Amino acid sequence: MARRSRRVGIALLSAAAVIVVVLLVVFRVVGPPRWPDDAIFVPRDADTLRQALERASSGATIVLQVQDEAFRGPVTIDVANVTLASAGDRVKLEAGGSDPALTIDADGVTVSGLEIGAESIGIRIESARCRIHNVRIEDAPIGIQLLNARGCELQDIEVRGGRIGLEVVSSGGNVLDDIVIEETAETGLKTFGSCDNVLEAIAVSRVPVGLSVDQGSSENELRGCRVERASIAGIEFRGSNDNLLVDSFIRHSGIGVVLEGVTGNEIHSCKIDEIAVAGLSLQQAVQNRATENTINTSQDAGIFLSQSAENALAYNRI
Repeated sequence: MARRSRRVGIALLSAAAVIVVVLLVVFRVVGPPRWPDDAIFVPRDADTLRQALERASSGATIVLQVQDEAFRGPVTIDVANVTLASAGDRVKLEAGGSDPALTIDADGVTVSGLEIGAESIGIRIESARCRIHNVRIEDAPIGIQLLNARGCELQDIEVRGGRIGLEVVSSGGNVLDDIVIEETAETGLKTFGSCDNVLEAIAVSRVPVGLSVDQGSSENELRGCRVERASIAGIEFRGSNDNLLVDSFIRHSGIGVVLEGVTGNEIHSCKIDEIAVAGLSLQQAVQNRATENTINTSQDAGIFLSQSAENALAYNRI
């Protein structure tokens, strides 16, 4: 009997030890972040976000505490390597007028945990090596604008409503990953004169045009993107050369992929499904490649060519 009691006691101690270890691991992985000792908490240490930014020096951390009312913009981060984050759940930042709700005009800035409303632009980035993640923007005419931005990373972003979800202007070397854009009035994501960017796992739905690579944008990579219910076109390449679209899915759109006035672009291993007009439309397109794509249930044409020559169209299934 005593031996059995000892076995039960040992088993209980072992179970308790396992629980303690699990709790320690969970606390370290998903527990509250450990902010720097000199972090500026708003409103604890500064009444407003503007005041906190005026106090911030290079490398500062500003933590927005959850409150009932929204923090007010517009605000500008013009000090390098500043981190702006929420203390827990996303906090609201709202701004009226023609200025962006948040302008990032310094290198190495990190922003996370915001829910933004703006009458103009949600976030404008005019700097390098910035990181934006866990951000939601609703009904801003332009959700996020990259303007002469270099080497930035945008991840886990949601944009709903407005005119353009993301606008990339004269920017290069940026990575845009895991972004959801819904119900914009013109385009989900649009580039102008932007090169060497990676657009990965961009999901766009219920828009006129899903993704538009336009006006001298070259050597960009679009990987694993998904566009659904684009009334005009899923993905467009217009006046832009040497871009790659691979492993992407386009469904329920007017035209699947448009190539117009371009050369050197490659469309590879994409699935284009339930398209109203044409799966691929090439207009004044020369020396582009479309290979190993699957085009289903196009009511008019699988691949449409107009004033186009020397394009490699191989191993496509229509």
